[in-house]
Amino acid sequence: MNLSLRTGLLMLLALWLGGCAQLARQPEPTATGVQAAAEFLRRQADLETMTHWQLAGKLGIRSGDQAVSGYFNWQEAPEHYLVQVSGPVGGGSMQIEGRPGRVILRDSDGRSREAENVEMLLKSETGWWLPLSLLRYWIRGIPAPALPERHSLDPQGRISLLEQAGWKISYASYRQAGARELPEKIVLDTDHLHITLLLKAWQ
Repeated sequence: MNLSLRTGLLMLLALWLGGCAQLARQPEPTATGVQAAAEFLRRQADLETMTHWQLAGKLGIRSGDQAVSGYFNWQEAPEHYLVQVSGPVGGGSMQIEGRPGRVILRDSDGRSREAENVEMLLKSETGWWLPLSLLRYWIRGIPAPALPERHSLDPQGRISLLEQAGWKISYASYRQAGARELPEKIVLDTDHLHITLLLKAWQ
């Protein structure tokens, strides 16, 4: 065989074997990863059926050098929610009641304001863009529907990190609430806000 031809064939063979080795080293999903993904889909389907719930907890909000904290109680039902906030966040107390196309905010002085969008209403009252309509999903440990998102899972198939709508949501811990495991501590970050939620009592 011609020496140059032989050399060329050996080089091609080496390249082919090298390519096979590269392919062989491509990581495959681990059994744990596959199980976690399957468990996440099961959890998500179950939590989406959770349409009636009540939650009490504590929240802290930090923006630059400004920091406030307070307590909240959240009641959720199909097409209706009621959030009551007490402490500095609400300037004493604040109640937010939402129905499709209508949100009412009442303060401790008995004054009320009404809007179609809860985020715009809270922005006008607090100066912060607080994603309450998305938090209805995030607080259960699932992404909001119909919006792009990226998430990471823990080995139990629970979301440990969620990125959606410009927010990064970290799930620090979960707790048992009846037959479900639900978030216990959530940290939400965006460019201008850092929010910590301690979820004390799920019903």
